[in-house]
Amino acid sequence: MTTGTSLEKAVRSAVRAYKVTPVDKAAAELAATYARQVDQGGDLAKLGPLLLAALDALGLTPRARAALVKGATGGDDSAPPAAPTAAPGTLDEIRQRRARKGRAAAVDAAAP
Repeated sequence: MTTGTSLEKAVRSAVRAYKVTPVDKAAAELAATYARQVDQGGDLAKLGPLLLAALDALGLTPRARAALVKGATGGDDSAPPAAPTAAPGTLDEIRQRRARKGRAAAVDAAAP
């Protein structure tokens, strides 16, 4: 990996610090590419949301880390966020959505 200017360096540093797995290398490279384009004067309004989505998918934003911790602790918001080793996989996300959907139906008395 080559180093770039400030935002790209920050993204690559975050990827190394949180030990993103080789499975997520493509997403990490995509995030670095978006960051490099912003560094080179690209349209931040267009690239910013794409970069943020890539970082979220890798678990490299405060929101993504909080979601990982909340899911891992069963919703205990008192636990401090921890650095993830990798973003959750697609199968994990589907299971989490399915579990949330089942809980909502059980709580909603008006549900069919």
